[in-house]
Formats: sequence, C-alpha cells, structure tokens
Amino acid sequence: MRNPEQVLELLRLNSEKPNYQHTRLCRLLYNPQIYQEYLDLKQIELETVINSLKDESYQPQLFNPEKDNLIDKAIVTNIRKILEAIYAKELKYRFKHHDEALKVIKEDFKEVKWWIVGDISLDYDKHILINKLKEKITDEKFIRLINKFIKVGYLKNYHYFHDYNNTPNGGVLSEIGLEIALIDFDTYLASQTSYVRYKNKFAVGLVAHKELVLALAEKLPKMFPCTLQVTHYQDKVRFLGYQIIENTKFSLPKEIVTKFLSENSFAKNGKAIHRTQNFNNNDYEIITTYNRIFNRFYQYYKYCFDVKSKLNFAHHLFTQSFLKTLAGKYRTKVAKLINVRTDTGEKKYFRLGVWGVNWVNNTGERIFIELFPKKKIVNRRI
Repeated sequence: MRNPEQVLELLRLNSEKPNYQHTRLCRLLYNPQIYQEYLDLKQIELETVINSLKDESYQPQLFNPEKDNLIDKAIVTNIRKILEAIYAKELKYRFKHHDEALKVIKEDFKEVKWWIVGDISLDYDKHILINKLKEKITDEKFIRLINKFIKVGYLKNYHYFHDYNNTPNGGVLSEIGLEIALIDFDTYLASQTSYVRYKNKFAVGLVAHKELVLALAEKLPKMFPCTLQVTHYQDKVRFLGYQIIENTKFSLPKEIVTKFLSENSFAKNGKAIHRTQNFNNNDYEIITTYNRIFNRFYQYYKYCFDVKSKLNFAHHLFTQSFLKTLAGKYRTKVAKLINVRTDTGEKKYFRLGVWGVNWVNNTGERIFIELFPKKKIVNRRI
C-alpha cells in the first residue's frame, strides 16, 4: 500500500492537468494506513469495514452532532481529504479565518459604489454538489458512497458561518461540500466584480449604475440559493457582523455589543448581572469562563477602528458581572470582595489595582489569574 500523503499529493498534481478525470478513488479507502489516527479501531473491525466498502454494503449511521460514530467519522474524514486534494486549486475562497476576508475588502473594495451582501442557503439541492463532483470524478462507486453520507445527514443543518459566539454544528462533509458546490458561483462573480466570500457569507462590490446592480442581484439567487441586500457604500453596509464605513473602515455596531452582553448573561437593560450558571463552579472555572468569552469577542472585533471606545463600558459591565457572580456564589456583597484574603494573608480577588482570582495550580504553586484587562482592548491592523 502506498503512503497516504504521497497519494494525496498525486491527486493534487493530477488535478492540475486539463480535463483530468479521477477514477478508482474508492480503492484509496481500502488502505488500512489511512485509518492509523483512529487507534480505537481494532484490526478485525477495520477489515470488516474495508470489505463492506468494497462490496458497497457499508451503511453510515444517522448523523448525530452530539456523538460521533468513530467508523463513520474515519471514513468521511478521509473522503474530505481526497476532495480537498482534488479541488485544492479551485477552492480560492476557503478562508480559515474571517480576517482573510477583511483583507480582501481592504484591498479590493476601495472604489466600489454599490454592495451586494448575501447569505448562501445551507439547505441547497445536493444535486448541485453531486453534478459538480461528476465533472472531475468518474468513480461512480465513490459518488454513491458520498451520497450515502448525504442521505444520513452529513451535509444537513450545518451552522456554517460562526461568529464570536457560535460553534459550527454539522457533518465533516458540510464545509468542503458547500465549497465545491460554490465553485461556479465564485468564479462567475470573481471574474467581473470585487468579490469576497467567507464560508456562507459573501459580498460583491461594483462600480456601476443602480439598474445593473439590481439586475445582478436578481440573477444571483437563480445561480445558487441565497438571500441578498443591496446597499450604497455611503449607507450602513453590514458584513460578517461588522459595519463597513467608506468601504474599508470596520466598525463595531452598538447593538452587537448589547447582544453580546445579554446573550452571555453579563448585563441586562444596561446593568450588570450575575451568572447563576457559574455558581457551582470554582473560582478558577469562573474566571477562565469569563476571560474566554470576552477574549473571543474581542479577538473577532479587534480590527474595528472603534473597538476600544465601543467596549469601554462593556468591559465595565463585564467586570461588575464577574464580581456579582463571585458575590452571589459566596453570598456576600461585591464591596466586601476587595478585602477577602487567602489563608496566607494575601488579597484573594484584588491585587495591585487589578481584579482576578488567587488560585493554587496542580503543582501547588499559588498564582493570581487576572480578569481580562481593559488595557488589552486596542485596535489591530489587518
């Protein structure tokens, strides 16, 4: 059996050849070496799986985002790797991070007059994907296997775009499947406009009369299911949760901050509140939860020119919420926390003007974990 990495590299090289057709892809899944990372698969079980792939009796289980089936995950992960190798050069808009899309806007959208901002429907007809696959893949056995995974939900109900506060939820094939299905859509728009797409969100920038912009906006949903909003660059352009000003300046919308504070139970109606869901956690778990949530939000919006001013009061509410949660847990008042001391006499929650938690780690070392500091909230250049 050939080395899996060498096989994938060969697929990439062959895909660069004009009109190359990939055959006998399914046999790549018969190589035991590609399953080595799944050490829990016993040899006899693996042999049974491979034989069932050969005779096409293999049937994946109904997809459950809460609990992976190890065998299904192993097979579908390797299918994804094969597809990634075949379509490596065509997946130009498969950005790993949203800041890559923001860079495109900075560079390519400077002069646009009109924006078309769209949401790709995730409930698209999967025949679009299958037909696209058949342009390069003539192994019907491989296509039938992918269809089996589609039928049990591996491309269904996937929350593809996720911002600071949401986690993707769906099958391993969902991302690569949508990327392949959108190749023609991407190519069409990129060849005549300023264009960027991040996951299932896209933006088109044009220097044209409004009638031509509206005509394009009418055409796009017929090419691929999507919802659109046409906006003049001088109005409020929204993309990826940002407000875009004068085409290249990114602003943090006030309502996004309000939503963030409310959804994470930091504040309600402009006032800090405690998080009852953390009352049963220890101090270390409480502060790491607070820091993780706030840092994730900041990291997503740190490219906004006004991130510092927009998060100034939000950080105050975040800090007060942290203190109210500690006070609620220990049934005391916030004002008394500043004087609480450890058994060694050190202040437990307030040190050198900074709120945090005094904690003993696994090695017995006493450390002070600082609450996410306001001084870290600064604008970052893309």
